[in-house]
Amino acid sequence: MVYCVYGLFGENLIVNKDNSVKDKLGNSTLVLTTEQQHCVDMALKLKSFKIIAYAGTGKTKTLEAISYAMGKKNKKGLYLAFNRAVADEAKTRFDSSITCKTFHSLAHAQVPSYLSKKVFNAKNFPKDLAVIYEIKESDCKYSSGYLAELKHRSYKKYMEVIKRGSSRRFTAARKMQYINDAVKNFCKSSDAALLSKHFEPLDWLDQSQNESVIKELLPIAERRWNDLIAQDNKLNISHDVYVKYWSLSNPIIKGYDYLLLDEWQDSDALMNYVVSNQSVPCYYVGDFYQSIYGWRGATQSLQTLDLPTARLTKSFRFGQSLANHANLILGCLGETVPLVGNPDVHTEIVYDHDASVKADAILCRTNKGAFSELVYQLQNNPERKCSMLADVSEIKKWLEAAEQLIKGTKTYHPDLSAFDRWEDVIEYTELNKSDNEFAAMVRLINQFSSSFNTLYSILDKINTKTQDADCVITTIHKSKGLEWDSVYISSDFDLCLMSNKFSGIEQGFKKSANGTNNISQDLYLENWELLPFPNTLKLIPMRNNMVQGLLPSLESLDRRMSEQYYRITDMSIDELRLLYVAITRAKKTLYAANLSEFFILLEKLRTNLD
Repeated sequence: MVYCVYGLFGENLIVNKDNSVKDKLGNSTLVLTTEQQHCVDMALKLKSFKIIAYAGTGKTKTLEAISYAMGKKNKKGLYLAFNRAVADEAKTRFDSSITCKTFHSLAHAQVPSYLSKKVFNAKNFPKDLAVIYEIKESDCKYSSGYLAELKHRSYKKYMEVIKRGSSRRFTAARKMQYINDAVKNFCKSSDAALLSKHFEPLDWLDQSQNESVIKELLPIAERRWNDLIAQDNKLNISHDVYVKYWSLSNPIIKGYDYLLLDEWQDSDALMNYVVSNQSVPCYYVGDFYQSIYGWRGATQSLQTLDLPTARLTKSFRFGQSLANHANLILGCLGETVPLVGNPDVHTEIVYDHDASVKADAILCRTNKGAFSELVYQLQNNPERKCSMLADVSEIKKWLEAAEQLIKGTKTYHPDLSAFDRWEDVIEYTELNKSDNEFAAMVRLINQFSSSFNTLYSILDKINTKTQDADCVITTIHKSKGLEWDSVYISSDFDLCLMSNKFSGIEQGFKKSANGTNNISQDLYLENWELLPFPNTLKLIPMRNNMVQGLLPSLESLDRRMSEQYYRITDMSIDELRLLYVAITRAKKTLYAANLSEFFILLEKLRTNLD
């Protein structure tokens, strides 16, 4: 890496003509790469631009440098983050010339106090609200498309639906929850009014039925919004409600010479709308390949912003071996600018290991996976102190509510109060595939429903103080922004692109001298090579690594390879981004047995397609 000296700390600083800063003794206090220096130089021009910062490339240090350089120019800035912890940390590192806040705190200070105080009111449950808004239940027929999909997915459930008459009861409480979801979508949008598009179409209804339901519920949703922001009631609101209320006033953020907008890949349409109305320069920072909150309303505005761009591509966190793996994923996402590893750091990628490996962090795809890993560690490594990044009290409340429903008792938990039976919860999960967190909890409970006491006892053992832990267990979503020396990718992130062996394929055996079939050896992908372009999907055996005469049918392997190639190219962008975030949390060691064949195949395909 090429570095520039940029001394920024200390009380007595000298600002040189080239904008470098040193103390009076000539000692540098902050060392920047040429890329980081370029970001600082662009900021000093006081024109809007964006910084694309790959994982581990020193983004925070760069923003720190910008804050001090701007402070020496007597420029006041506002740094906006998405959570309080990040904003509070920035306060300890940034120059005093920059104010650090969250979007919510910015809005909170400018809305009427009666409104912001509503977040502390008692929660209002869908069943009770349905009575207030005089919502009527109705029967809705399943769409033919949904029934066909259900039949394909689970014939047993399909027959159960048919037995009930191919229709379902759309209860008043469920309709109320549907209205609440539409209001939530409105709060994340840039729209001035609540519209039919804020209702997400229900998969189990055809288009005409969806239109009919939305037509019925839209006026109630409009009334619901007006009630939420009204002064003369004690309704409970989320923080998003007063932020939306604030945005509708077209606020102008005054008192600052520039805005520094961190993690902008996670911004929603409302945030983009507010910022776009400001007259001061805006510095957008983030990595759109780490945009993993689309299900919470995050947009791709960072990618689409038509602004001058600076890049941070040189990682401080990990070495080139891990950067190479990250680049395979970035290539699948269409990126042509590579991530560069730190030449002074050796990062080992370990594929040959079992689940007992003692890593500093275990990253999971789902909450269920994280909980299962915790159970495994408690049972198999009891001497290790395991911590789990989770809100244990909230998980316990969810479990208690689920147990009530399973036992046939009504619950008033806000997530489950719209349901009368646990079977209705399962059905909701199947019909609303986008609600990942909800679905993960339902699957977890279904797994342990016969032993809730076991779940409670495990929860009681969870340590949430990560600083005292030997191992941190968390989801990939919660790991963003964190790093560990050694990281283990959990088995619940098995991409299932290939089995460990080429199972299910025909094998051509040669007869041995006594006329019997030879016993097949394990057929790993490493034992095969791709033919040169243009026959990239054709496999040839590396005979020096395999027993002659025990080769499977080449036609079968070619077909399998072709299938895997298309499965990779058709992978969800969201899944690829999650994988990118997961592997880039490691500094020294990445335990990735569950991803081995995925990366092997990617490398082979990339090499031959380049």
